[in-house]
Amino acid sequence: MNLPYCGLLIGRTIAVLLTMTLSTSLAAREGPVPMAAYEICLQVWLTISLLNDALALAGQALLASEYAKGNYKQARMVLYRVLQVGGVTGVVLAASLFVGFESLSLLFTDDPAVLDVTRSGVWFVTISQPVNAIAFVADGLYYGVSDFAYAAYSTVLILIPTLSRSRSYYHVYIAQLCRPNHVESMLFQFFAGVVSSVFLLVAAPKFGLGGIWAGLTLFMSLRAIAGFWRVGSKGGPWEVIWSEKE
Repeated sequence: MNLPYCGLLIGRTIAVLLTMTLSTSLAAREGPVPMAAYEICLQVWLTISLLNDALALAGQALLASEYAKGNYKQARMVLYRVLQVGGVTGVVLAASLFVGFESLSLLFTDDPAVLDVTRSGVWFVTISQPVNAIAFVADGLYYGVSDFAYAAYSTVLILIPTLSRSRSYYHVYIAQLCRPNHVESMLFQFFAGVVSSVFLLVAAPKFGLGGIWAGLTLFMSLRAIAGFWRVGSKGGPWEVIWSEKE
């Protein structure tokens, strides 16, 4: 992986953090009690969701090994199995949180007002877990086949127009990606980023924390869809994996 891609992956992380920062900013405008409830839900959501990183790392290592050896049939088996396990893990985590979310909330506070608002986030925290699992697993699969270009550009694309005004060489990187096997997936990522941001800005003032929960769920859902899109597009390194040749 070359230095430009390293920088873009950092930018990718920043882009995700910007979305989270936007949601936190909108929650803070709701007042101290909703903000406290939001932070409790967010911390539980992030902590449980990141458990899937262990699966993503395992999938990344297994896929990278088979891909490097040219065992594409076995690589496909790893791909299927990791996605299956990720989906099941997400469902199990969702069920566990639905049952134990109130108990977890008591670890943060015993304020009745905060706890009452926190209960409104239980659907967001639980329903989004299977979606989060697929999204995080997809990230690991990208790295397993060195698909760093898509992983980076898919998240930071919405930042490129601003950056490119002062860094003309970004146009070269975009040109490298705007080949037939990249265009559709990149356009979808642009759409996903814009929709998530606009949804948060529109829904939060009208629906409060409910709008923020829905916006974050939409954000992760679009990331998961983008992962399926890329893997099934047979573009870049995935073209070789889906080939019947060994």
